[in-house]
Amino acid sequence: MGKNKIKKFKLGFTLFEVIIVVGIIAILSGISFAYYNNYSEAKNLESEAKSIANTLSLASKKTSSGDQINCTNFIGHRIFFQLSGNQWNYYMQKCCGSNLTCDEELSDLSSHSLPTNISITSAAVNTILFKKLGSGVVINSNEAIQDATITLQNNSLNSKDCIDLSINKAGVVEIGERYDCL
Repeated sequence: MGKNKIKKFKLGFTLFEVIIVVGIIAILSGISFAYYNNYSEAKNLESEAKSIANTLSLASKKTSSGDQINCTNFIGHRIFFQLSGNQWNYYMQKCCGSNLTCDEELSDLSSHSLPTNISITSAAVNTILFKKLGSGVVINSNEAIQDATITLQNNSLNSKDCIDLSINKAGVVEIGERYDCL
């Protein structure tokens, strides 16, 4: 009689035990997937903020180097932000002409589209012009503006994160920390 009990336990797990283990694994997988998705969206927002900061830095460097090929009266390089439908785009352009509005715009040197879930929520900044010979930055064709902030917002389902990019009159760009912008 003792041998039958021992053999019974060696046959395997009961259906109830298997269902409990599979349920626990499913719950843990669901929780970890949600956290990974939030982490991924946060990193995507940070990556786009760095991309804009790098484009601003490139415009500053190209202007400082005096890159004025095919330009009669070189003013500088500008970054132009534009909303097309529900997607934000930004372009780097070489500006030539006689005034700060870049009346003789050459073709885009570079362009980039933000993912549709990332938007620019600070409508106060449309253009940033880096003037030649280190003469500073002009924001929205207004030389009186000393600094500006560009706010990027992630509009995905579970993430309402924002990051601020600050640029001052000298052309220094700083990327802020992520924060909850609800």
